[in-house]
Amino acid sequence: QSRQAAMGDMLSMIAHQWRQPLSIILMASNTIHARIELEEKITTENLLELVTTINEQTAYLSHTIDDFRNFFMPDKTKESVNLTVIFERLQALVQKSVENNGIALHLPKNSDILINTYANQLLQVLVNLVSNAKDAIKENNPQEGKIEVELQQEKANVIISICDNGGGIDKSIEANLGQPYVSTKSKNGTGLGLYMSLIIVSKHLKGKLYWESNEKGACFYVQLPYKEEHGH
Repeated sequence: QSRQAAMGDMLSMIAHQWRQPLSIILMASNTIHARIELEEKITTENLLELVTTINEQTAYLSHTIDDFRNFFMPDKTKESVNLTVIFERLQALVQKSVENNGIALHLPKNSDILINTYANQLLQVLVNLVSNAKDAIKENNPQEGKIEVELQQEKANVIISICDNGGGIDKSIEANLGQPYVSTKSKNGTGLGLYMSLIIVSKHLKGKLYWESNEKGACFYVQLPYKEEHGH
């Protein structure tokens, strides 16, 4: 069920990513079609411009498929990964989805830190938390939504925080949040996303996932072990 829930989230994100390029392709092709129908003159230059647009958008769609395919590849081994790369991939996966909901997403500027981890699993957790933040904002504060992702570095850990202004976690469920089927969403939330994220962070990434909330919004923290790499 948790896999199904994750797949459902992914499909809705892919749909968001694809809607715009597909409509641009359709527009370009309709323009060519209309000109032919009306037997209007169409210059080679015009044609070239429209075809280039179609090619660019098709390349973008193809690139998106790779992003999502990589996202679902299981990590075989831990690898040394720069958090800048993780945040770039996070942005590629969620940007359109938050943008289409009128939400501003701020990612850390100072993320040039190497950690030894399972990159895809970390990415799944971050996508999940951003997605939850987006849903909270849609339900409670659709006007001026913003999601702030920040990074702190301590001696032994790095802490990634994801804060939203989506009105916070309902007191009645806060104590049980993170258990399966306990969800902050008023409709069709399974609570499995957060439950799976907790398992991934604690069991696989050997870190900690915790949160705090007030009436303005909620913050989720992913704390990961970090060792100084030699030569850094």
